[in-house]
Amino acid sequence: MIGIIFALISYVGWAVGDILGTFAVRKLGTLSSAFWITFLGLLLFLPLALGNLASLSGYTPSLLLMNMILGFIFIIAYLLFVEGFRIGNPALVGTVGASFPMFTLLTSVLFLHESISPLQIVLSMVIFIGIILSTLDLAALIKGARQVDKGALFCLIGAIIFGIYYALSKQLVTQVGWLWPYYFSLAFSPLILLVARLKGEKLLSPSAHGAFIPLIFGCLVLRVADVSFNYGLSQGFTSVVAPIAGSYPTLFVILAFLIFKDPIRKQQILGIIVTLIGVVSLAFLST
Repeated sequence: MIGIIFALISYVGWAVGDILGTFAVRKLGTLSSAFWITFLGLLLFLPLALGNLASLSGYTPSLLLMNMILGFIFIIAYLLFVEGFRIGNPALVGTVGASFPMFTLLTSVLFLHESISPLQIVLSMVIFIGIILSTLDLAALIKGARQVDKGALFCLIGAIIFGIYYALSKQLVTQVGWLWPYYFSLAFSPLILLVARLKGEKLLSPSAHGAFIPLIFGCLVLRVADVSFNYGLSQGFTSVVAPIAGSYPTLFVILAFLIFKDPIRKQQILGIIVTLIGVVSLAFLST
């Protein structure tokens, strides 16, 4: 029962948090919202970090260097995700973005030489087909026109990078736990300030355009979901927490359709359904 509670907190938290985050992104823009969400995450996790200083002893110079590289990768992937949510249909880009476990699996197989079952291969192909249906306008492509959903494409690239990030983070998590690798990744949020300066873009206040409430509550809900998920795993509830929490795109898609009502093609709806089937099945299979 306790494991189910942890799972449901993550399931609802990730879905609702992404909805609130989408509101904030559309009010503040990509760079401003990405910076404030990651910066607020640093502040929210600070008490946990201060309470886990002993875990830092698990770092070696090579692991610290790896964490720095992964932190840079994390911010790049997150910016791509945020831009996808800003310009794309939330239900569509959220589904494509949720495919990152497939890329984590593929990275683990190709570079870390982990084993993969035939069913995992089939489900990865199902997700890939769903992504193709979601991002490409096949009817236009047949007629000779190249039409790609840019929001979904940004999230797809972000999902690939996040897949690499999570696969390579496994060694860090084994040595120092989940908190510090994630916290150090959030600490690279000043990179967003550098990107803004290079683009000549001024960051907006978190309260600009009425974004404060969705920004604050979205960040809070997401971080609570993160803690619930990782604590549930640490307590040995992986078989319950991982598949239920990993199925959060199903709730997110329903909420996005009901709240945003952005136009979407029939082919993209089919792509969302196919991708969700693959993502949810892969989540249950990975336990």
